[in-house]
Amino acid sequence: MKDEKNVENLLLVKKALLLVGYKKNRKEEVLNMCLKNVKVKKII
Repeated sequence: MKDEKNVENLLLVKKALLLVGYKKNRKEEVLNMCLKNVKVKKII
């Protein structure tokens, strides 16, 4: 159950970040943020 919730949260975060990124035309920054967040979560 915990893993499923994490996956759902990640998908929601990705969707939100992508929407923000497209609106601001900062796709690279958004992708970098996603990568950093994923790395941090894996370490924890």
